[in-house]
Amino acid sequence: MKTRACEPATASEASSKRSELVTTSVQKRIRATTKPFAPSSLGAAWCYKRVSKFILFYFYKNMANVLTEYWFAYSAGFSGQVLFADWLSLGYNAVFTSFACIFGYCLDQDINVETIRKYPRSYEYSMFGLGFDMKKFFAWIIVALWHATACYYIPKWYSQGAVDDSGVAMGNWFHGTTSFVCIIIVVHAKMSIMVYSWNYLVKLFLVVSVVVFFVSISILCFPPMSKIFQPEMTGLIFMLYGNGRFWFAVVLSSFVAILPDCLYKYIETMYFPSPHHILHEREMGHLDGVYTKPETGKRQVAPINNSTEQ
Repeated sequence: MKTRACEPATASEASSKRSELVTTSVQKRIRATTKPFAPSSLGAAWCYKRVSKFILFYFYKNMANVLTEYWFAYSAGFSGQVLFADWLSLGYNAVFTSFACIFGYCLDQDINVETIRKYPRSYEYSMFGLGFDMKKFFAWIIVALWHATACYYIPKWYSQGAVDDSGVAMGNWFHGTTSFVCIIIVVHAKMSIMVYSWNYLVKLFLVVSVVVFFVSISILCFPPMSKIFQPEMTGLIFMLYGNGRFWFAVVLSSFVAILPDCLYKYIETMYFPSPHHILHEREMGHLDGVYTKPETGKRQVAPINNSTEQ
């Protein structure tokens, strides 16, 4: 009987010890999360955002290019006819759109080290996987579909009835080259919207990528080169440069394609900002609608009230 009377007490003591161990473990975890971040953790905060945007952008830019050709395949009755010149398609990933993306996203930094240490909540973007999931992936695919649609149909409408200097209809190659120029511009504009850190390498390779594209297409259309590799492109780009329809189609399609992205970026940062959006604005000197010019060469976080620091 005495042994039976002691059993509930023993079970109660064991339960209390387990609860104490759990409490101690939780307290240790809380203390660990309140310690300053190690350098590896700070690097991980940047690397997650960089890798996420890099992967999404690579899928996006390839889908924007391919979906444009799918629209043409549908219009051509799936006859097997091509929209873009072979050299343009080969250089799209290898040269024209890769270097700006690599340097733009690999060196991107939305907030600096001091800000991450001071406001650990900025780390939740990577902790909860907010940068890459299926919802965001398909959102980028939809953006690619919209950009492909604008870059295909607007140049198609303006290429109808276009003739060269001899009065010959320019036709499919006018349309295809104009659409490709639009895609190059829109893809680089999209990358520019998503980049936070505009250092000299990002600016340099952004400009170099666009310049290399126009130089390459000019060389491809130069008669000695085009007659060897692509006779259909002989002198085409030079005729496009002097055609008002070409420039109007490029400007209009690029504007229509990228406008929703600009509006979304504005609405997201102004009305539904994440912690890293707010901290980035404060580093740039914007606080409660008032701009304070930061010190030259430094990115600082503007002071905030204790009520908003949490």
